[in-house]
Amino acid sequence: MSLQLILGGSGTGKSTRLYQMIVERSVQFSDEKTLLIVPEQKTMQAQKNIVMHHPRHGVMNVDVLSFERLAYRIFEELGLNQKEILEDTGKSMIIRRILTEHEEELAAFRGNIRKKGFVDEVKSMLSELLQYGVTPDILRKRSMEMGTESVLYAKLQDITVIYEAFLDRIHEKYMTTEEVPDRLCDVIEQSDMIRCVHVFLDDFTGFTPIQYRLMTRILQLAPRVVMTLNVDVAENPYQTVSMEHLFYLPKDTIFQLERICREHQVSREADIHLEGNENGRFAEHPELAAMEKNLFRKRAAARAEKPEDLMAFRLTSPNDEMGFVAMKIHEYAARKHYRYRDMAVVASDMNLYRSSADYWFDKYQIPCFFDGRRNISGNMLVEWLRSLCSVFLQKYSYASMLRYLRSGLTGISEEETDCLEDYVLALGIRGHSKWTKVWTAKMQGMTDEELDRINGIRERLILPLEALYEVSRNKESRTIDFMRRLYLYMQQLGIRGQLEAWTAFFEKNGDLSRAKEYEQIYDVMIELLERMYLILGQEPLSIQVFSDVLDAGVNDVRIGIIPPGVDQVTFGDIRRTRLENIKVLFFVGMNDGLVPLMENGGGLLTEIERDRLALHHIHLAPTAKENTCTEQYYLYMNMTKPSEKLILTCSEQDAAGKEKRPSSIFDRIKAVFPKLVLERVHQTDTEKGDLIHSYQYMIRGLREISENGQIPEDWLDVYDWFMSRPEYAEKTRQLVEAAFYRHWDEQLSQAAVRAVYGGQLTGGVTMLEKYAACAYAHFLSYGLHLKERKIYQVQAPDIGMIFHQAIERFSLRIGRSGYQWRTIPDEIRDHLVEECVSSVVLEYNHSVMQDSMRANYLTEKIMRMTKRTIWALQQQLKKGDFEPVGYEVRFTTELENQQMHLSYGDRGVMSLNGKIDRMDLCEEDDKVYLKIIDYKSGRTKFDLASVFHGLQLQLMVYMNAAREEQQQKKKQCIVIPAGILYYHIDDPFVTSDNFRDFAGNQPVGSDDQDGDYSDASGAEEDALSILEQLAVDGLVLDDDDAVRHMDHHPEEPPKVLPVKIKKDGTLSALSSAAAPENFEVLSWYVKRTTKRLGEKIFSGDISVHPYRYGTQKACDYCSFKSVCGFDPAFDGFDWKRLKKMNKDEIWEAIRKEAGE
Repeated sequence: MSLQLILGGSGTGKSTRLYQMIVERSVQFSDEKTLLIVPEQKTMQAQKNIVMHHPRHGVMNVDVLSFERLAYRIFEELGLNQKEILEDTGKSMIIRRILTEHEEELAAFRGNIRKKGFVDEVKSMLSELLQYGVTPDILRKRSMEMGTESVLYAKLQDITVIYEAFLDRIHEKYMTTEEVPDRLCDVIEQSDMIRCVHVFLDDFTGFTPIQYRLMTRILQLAPRVVMTLNVDVAENPYQTVSMEHLFYLPKDTIFQLERICREHQVSREADIHLEGNENGRFAEHPELAAMEKNLFRKRAAARAEKPEDLMAFRLTSPNDEMGFVAMKIHEYAARKHYRYRDMAVVASDMNLYRSSADYWFDKYQIPCFFDGRRNISGNMLVEWLRSLCSVFLQKYSYASMLRYLRSGLTGISEEETDCLEDYVLALGIRGHSKWTKVWTAKMQGMTDEELDRINGIRERLILPLEALYEVSRNKESRTIDFMRRLYLYMQQLGIRGQLEAWTAFFEKNGDLSRAKEYEQIYDVMIELLERMYLILGQEPLSIQVFSDVLDAGVNDVRIGIIPPGVDQVTFGDIRRTRLENIKVLFFVGMNDGLVPLMENGGGLLTEIERDRLALHHIHLAPTAKENTCTEQYYLYMNMTKPSEKLILTCSEQDAAGKEKRPSSIFDRIKAVFPKLVLERVHQTDTEKGDLIHSYQYMIRGLREISENGQIPEDWLDVYDWFMSRPEYAEKTRQLVEAAFYRHWDEQLSQAAVRAVYGGQLTGGVTMLEKYAACAYAHFLSYGLHLKERKIYQVQAPDIGMIFHQAIERFSLRIGRSGYQWRTIPDEIRDHLVEECVSSVVLEYNHSVMQDSMRANYLTEKIMRMTKRTIWALQQQLKKGDFEPVGYEVRFTTELENQQMHLSYGDRGVMSLNGKIDRMDLCEEDDKVYLKIIDYKSGRTKFDLASVFHGLQLQLMVYMNAAREEQQQKKKQCIVIPAGILYYHIDDPFVTSDNFRDFAGNQPVGSDDQDGDYSDASGAEEDALSILEQLAVDGLVLDDDDAVRHMDHHPEEPPKVLPVKIKKDGTLSALSSAAAPENFEVLSWYVKRTTKRLGEKIFSGDISVHPYRYGTQKACDYCSFKSVCGFDPAFDGFDWKRLKKMNKDEIWEAIRKEAGE
């Protein structure tokens, strides 16, 4: 029994010496076994090293094991009935179950058990307790010493409850990975193997207490133990030091090993001291040798020259750091003849740089192995399982069903999923009962065949799912019953086959790491489910518990991705990654807080609480302070790994733009290399640093050429290089095309026009207004019939439709009631309104108005506002002589109305269908005055300029059509247009308390008032205010008779017309009125505009020129912004700018076009 140490700093050849000794023994004693123990992640590389050093490049009598694998080897040798090893995934699932079961017993942590990350904190705590030999009894005893009122006491009590429950749960079936070395210590003396092998250990920095116990047994039993430790022999490796010292970890390990040797009479062979790294790793690079000798030393020897093999760069952000590193790697591989495997990247926080590394390495086509295990939380199979649980937990809610459908493994195609989603969105399919019944309601325009197809898709989805759902609903079900049915369901869906297809897809597209993940995921998840069965199998089924345990397990599963290629860059973190034979190392993230890494102090116990436990003889894992002190040792080990170049980078700000400082490590390095400069690298420098291979530089050059016509220096060489490479040529061509992109408006051919419109263009006047606003938006809407997805919820257009239908229904009902607008009593009026609104709401869009609290609130609001609207319309009619003669008056081609039916020869016919909300007449002798009213629930205001530009044609087109129809009916009379008006359905604000009930329950403006407001006070004042706010908006005829037929006293309140009367009784210039001749010329102008717009449509003009009128733009509320790509920054795109004009300018322009 002996121990020999091989001591030396980085690059002195410790591992090489060790491997030589192993190979020499292997050759000399070919019939004897030799054992090499290394950390778990180093086993594969160690095997390669042995083979490389062996003269025959093959060896049979050397075993390379980790401590865990050594344990399994000895357990197997001894024939022990070994318990199943409980790894992190199993621990997480058991802990999640324990926390749920013992929630009420927890005092300190009860409120945290469902917080994200809490299971991981508990698992970490239990791992520490197991590794450091702290039992529940010890915890309970020490907690009593803390004082029962202290927070630490409550925490320790909770931890003890969880710890005991955990050990009780696992003791019969499982053994944790932390317990393996402890179990090995108990049985290793029975092993014959360990007594006859020479044991070598490499690449360890220290041991846990249980590992020291195991090392004691090995030193007592093995004939000889040889171990390497990374420590500078010039620093007296046998002298104990404080933890702030660079070599504290290896020196403490030496101290502990020597103590074990003394206590157990293990002899000590003379240690091998390796000094002087000039003949080792850094033989040809003295600067790196000097850094190894002086870094983090108190008396560093400074070098006078500026280093060439050590460089430091400062960039703007972490993303820029990775872009710079990727560019340098590409440059070194292309120009300096390095292989990718000769280079590596390390970071203190690998996750901070992972997404940027993915992007930049893919951009430069750099093969990279990320030294870590892939989290599977985002995998398709995991999402399928999680979404399946959410379906059952949320009882087929809309969100859970759509999440499940989009998981990609339901057996429903993407196109079928889109169809289902459109249907359930439009018709509000929510809940188990709606999904399991045959769907009979149709979306707008849906055929019977389409409905049958939708039901067929629904049945394929729901029928197999129902069998699993029934198990989940059965109160007698156990978890095992659910899991058996789940497995059958997975077989029904062919989950394994679907995943194999995805694996092939990823392989075909070159995503080898993702292909490897999908190749393993089915077996990994089946294993996870089997572990869940062992934990939950016989328990009564709870989908919530099942889901929680599944989540806990999934969050811990990591799939190891074996490097898919040999020649690739390694990217890892400074603690876990073991780098071998690296020539160039890039160290990113050299910023304060990252290097050295500042611990966040998380965990169940604070640093102060850990210190208190240490005073009571409970020593756990190193504290944050200890980790910070020892981190410099890991920095030293990583920074001395490269044999030729070390490149350090830091960023000036984080991803959120917050300022960051360079790491203080730079000061330590500058103590060795005073002339080292932390160079600032701008983006342009990054791009120009690799002209031959930088797309960034070429793109920037393209931008400069397109903007100012100047070609940057060397740009053509870069362009020629990319165009000469087949793999880049097409992408480069596309870039050039994009850089010099100019939009050209295209016109549809007559054949295309006929194919799109079929020679028949039918629609409302809104169709023409849409064309006037933007020809291309019109084409998408009325030519290609693109529509926004209908959603089953109450939106602004729905409210407008309900108002329209309720007012129309009231208007028809009032005629059948025997009353007139002027005479209907308030109570009957309000009762009729309630009936009409209720019936419309009940029938509207499959009762969408009754499907939510918000919808119920809106229904009450609509009821209130409709009552007010009907009351206001009644008061307005009382002020004049007009009588409503038509509601929702429709004009179609059946009436052969010339205003609504326009022919364009052989190109086609445009048929306008319209619906006038209300048409009022007032007959006087041989004159018939005509008034058109359109109800608006939005903010549309009448604007003469908008009429002139074709954006508001509706009212005038309706007037022309109605006038033509009335003239045919009343041929002996003259039909005179009195006004085209908007009535805005609104809910005016009342400042007074008198108008308490505007719904009609407290009548305002009652019959006995008879429209006389001259002596108004109190509630009448409020009524007056409301009527003023609800006055109609539009254009009236500037004719005294016409105005006074609409309002007997327009000079008196309430004002119900958009006019103002001067003292002489005439209309003020501020009135929205038109002289009879102007009304006529406007009528002509709108007819001609309608005709011209139709001509442009049939000509095939679909130009992308949306209007801009002051601050108003056609694009403001357009549904097609993402389709047309309109951007005024590009040539060829421009606004159709509409000129702002006052009223007189507009009338003059119209008369001019009419030839007057």
